[in-house]
Amino acid sequence: MFLETSSTLPLLSQSQTVVVGGLWNCQSAVRKADFISALASHYSFDFLALTETWISPQNTATLAALSSAYTFSHLPRESGRGGGTVSVTSPINLFIIVIYRPPGPLGNFLDEMDTLLSVFPSDSTPLTVLGDFNLPSDKLHSSGLLALLNSFALSFNSCPPTHKEGNVLDLVFTHPSPVTDMTVTPLHISDHHLVSFSITLPVLPKCNSQHLSLTRRNLHSISPSSVASCTLSSLPDHESFSSLPLDSATDTLLSSLSSTMDLLCPLSTIRRKNSSTAPWLSDVLRNNRRELRSAARKWKKSKLDTDLISYRTLLSKFSLDVTSAKTSFYKEKLETSAQDPRKLHNIFSSLLNPPAPPKILPLFTQRRLRGSARPSPMLQTISPDLLPFITTVINGSLTSGHVPTAFKKARVIPILKKPALDPSDISNYRPESWNLWNSMGMVCFLPGWSLISDTTTSARISACLVDISSWMTAHQLKINPSKTELLIIPGDPSPAQDLAISLSNSMISPSATARNLRITMDNQLSFSSHVTNVTRSCRFLLYNIRRIRPFLSTQATQVLVQSLVISRLDYCNSLLAGLPLNAIRPLQMIQNAAAPLVFNLPKFSHTTSLLRSLHWLPVAARIRFNTLMLAYKAKNGPAPSYLKALVTPRTAPRSLRSTSTARLVPPSLREKDLRDRIVWRHRSEEGYRNISAALKVPMSTVAFIIHKWRKFGTTRTLPRAGRPAKLSDRERRALVREVTKNPMVTLKELQRFSVERGEPSRRTTISTNQACMIE
Repeated sequence: MFLETSSTLPLLSQSQTVVVGGLWNCQSAVRKADFISALASHYSFDFLALTETWISPQNTATLAALSSAYTFSHLPRESGRGGGTVSVTSPINLFIIVIYRPPGPLGNFLDEMDTLLSVFPSDSTPLTVLGDFNLPSDKLHSSGLLALLNSFALSFNSCPPTHKEGNVLDLVFTHPSPVTDMTVTPLHISDHHLVSFSITLPVLPKCNSQHLSLTRRNLHSISPSSVASCTLSSLPDHESFSSLPLDSATDTLLSSLSSTMDLLCPLSTIRRKNSSTAPWLSDVLRNNRRELRSAARKWKKSKLDTDLISYRTLLSKFSLDVTSAKTSFYKEKLETSAQDPRKLHNIFSSLLNPPAPPKILPLFTQRRLRGSARPSPMLQTISPDLLPFITTVINGSLTSGHVPTAFKKARVIPILKKPALDPSDISNYRPESWNLWNSMGMVCFLPGWSLISDTTTSARISACLVDISSWMTAHQLKINPSKTELLIIPGDPSPAQDLAISLSNSMISPSATARNLRITMDNQLSFSSHVTNVTRSCRFLLYNIRRIRPFLSTQATQVLVQSLVISRLDYCNSLLAGLPLNAIRPLQMIQNAAAPLVFNLPKFSHTTSLLRSLHWLPVAARIRFNTLMLAYKAKNGPAPSYLKALVTPRTAPRSLRSTSTARLVPPSLREKDLRDRIVWRHRSEEGYRNISAALKVPMSTVAFIIHKWRKFGTTRTLPRAGRPAKLSDRERRALVREVTKNPMVTLKELQRFSVERGEPSRRTTISTNQACMIE
């Protein structure tokens, strides 16, 4: 892949939010330098991306002509003609990637594009990917490029043909805002047209989070006796206090306490520096830090070379010691929390220590609770002096059965979920009094598509929802109509049906996708949205883990990747069974990116050997493995009853050689059943038929042997029965030691296991594929 990050960009003002950009395949900028500069000035481009510049390292005249009015820095590629990279310095916060892909097959283009984009942060920083991709419109949608860029939240901006032959070869992808005012202008000095567009950049407000303002009372500056005497002087006598109504007596007592505290100990505002703690710093490191700071002050005062050398030596030593201490500290914490996902996630978040987003930071810094006017420790200290008044309030409340109004005020005021929401709608506040659950999923299956065309179907579903809403209201629950989604999954491809249901005076129309239990389902069951969401979340996690990789060991990184990334690939991946390989390719690319990260290798390292050493099956094999595991448990293990009902062992009317293979009955495609059940039964029966017969027996001592042997084997792609793998002498002795640890297992059983499989009588000959399947 030829990567070119070329652009010409003048300085912009901080107040500018709209950036005008251009893209052009100039086909040699050597003789067009003056024309390119005039073109950029005529269109008032803030940046202009050029492809196929054809500028050699020896050509300095073209660089001088292009950089006369713009910031331009060109670096050609090592081989071939033209190309190169350009670094741009500008006040705007924008990443620009310009790509030129030569015509021909894709090859490793998608893998290299995935590696390139994974370097950039997955936050709201604007990112623009543009260039000449040499992919016509008919190949663009089938190449997988759009799905890959969509997983990075890059939106495709369609435009008219950019080539004189009528093809759209020059593409623009942006994040987070799409482009506007995209125009294509033919230029007769090149086969490609000039593409101009505008990008609206979000304005990030400045927020100084270095210091926090705190409001407090200095209780150490006053004595409890002075507080008690001042409060008693402001209260009426006990007889007059007892004759007051309950609410008035309570307000009098509380106001006296508040006025006393405001008089003797008023509120004061202090500023505290927001500094993070470093628990890995030991006393030795703190002493070294003091010496380092002393050396820095000494060098700044003397400006001598000897003091500078001493300061640099101490700085290098202190940096290495801190890195080593931080690595050891987090390695121990990750290893001890490997079995607790919550602790592991907390450690991961503390390692990253992300800065607070500028947009939501004021929501927290400006909403701090003020110091209480009646602090509890002080009230407990002076309670003997105020005991008659407190007793009067409590006895009056118990006698009348009424709680004073002053005690019914909430300390936490509900706030809007988002600043732009309607304040008059109570559902926009957090927390909600009667909304105990934020959402509730209800799935209704219609056995026939013809029922949906019935005009009474909408009324029947609406009546069902009304009954459910009435029941929930009676139990202090509530259905949120704004979060209720209607998903129609047709049995056959058919045009969209005009079906809508009503709920609480709200009309709910069918949606293309719906989310339930972290699974995003679409109306075609292609799971493209689910794969995109999983890929996007995994990329964000890999980016964050890569940031803290220098402080992690290989084992700690493996624990972190397996618990946070690989677990997302395995979650409910049986739903992806039967999808084409190009649909699950993004998930495989995530696994390929995670393997080099564990071993701290370059991103372009070969991943096959790494996956084998990590005992990670490919994604397609993991999906097949989980499907077969469900079928195995449904036939022999503790599976739910609704799965056992779908799996039927095959019984032959007469004695056949296939009787001992323990096959399953294949489902009939004419059977009137839901399509998802038929697909699962078909996949389970097909995979169950192809695996070895030894894997179909129930869990026994043989399973124990294979499970113990797995750590001496290698991971291969599942799961056809094949030639057994020969064990070395060391592996055979280790297997015998594992077998002898269990008194229920003997070598005769191991030999009988080999004989039943029709293998030679060698006692420790076990298939590697079987070891992968039985775990």
